[in-house]
Amino acid sequence: MKKTSSDNAYTLIEVAFVVIVLSVILGLVVNIKANNVENHIKRAVSELQEYKSSIVGFKRKYGFLPGDLTKTQIFSLSLNNTDGNQNGLIEDKNQLNGVYDKNLKMDGEIANFWLHLYRSGFLKKTKSIFPYVPFLKTGILVFSNGERNFYHLAISGVNINKDIKTINNLTPYEAYLIDKKLDDGLPFSGNVFAYGGNTINNLKLKSPNPKCATDFEYLTVYRKKLCQLVYEIDI
Repeated sequence: MKKTSSDNAYTLIEVAFVVIVLSVILGLVVNIKANNVENHIKRAVSELQEYKSSIVGFKRKYGFLPGDLTKTQIFSLSLNNTDGNQNGLIEDKNQLNGVYDKNLKMDGEIANFWLHLYRSGFLKKTKSIFPYVPFLKTGILVFSNGERNFYHLAISGVNINKDIKTINNLTPYEAYLIDKKLDDGLPFSGNVFAYGGNTINNLKLKSPNPKCATDFEYLTVYRKKLCQLVYEIDI
């Protein structure tokens, strides 16, 4: 039987209805994903702020940063001698001996930083060489660069030679959210910076993946994990 114009109109209405329903569902899915990202970032930032409170408490009690102070056995912060040099910087063994090689190692004050913080009782969440934050999918450690100390928020592990390996663990949007909540939301100013490479370099902070950020903004149009962040410890 030949279709009438009313049959065609009804079909178009059905198609329009399906499109609207799919659009609503897609919008809900996008909102749920966005809320999940926001919640993960909030939890990660909260954890970073908790670390900062622990470090502030430690320095107030002992006068120096974890890893950097002396008399660690007297203070029951370690069973063996894990003294630092009290120069205010968190350094590996080579730096402590005045040797500056290409990449930092998981030894010296860098390795002892979290040990001292844990043994002091100010931080109760980790017994490992560095804490792991599941919301960031990364380990976190502290190192010095120039005359400043930083968290590195993209640690994948340590190899047999004690090289500290890093990973691009954040999308530009996630990196922007963390930067915005902790600092100014700009990739190369303030206390949070979009820097990173395959390993932690003690001579300079490496430029990030060019798809992570420009000089002025995070490239949030890209959805892949392209970014690493360092966060200055200004204590």
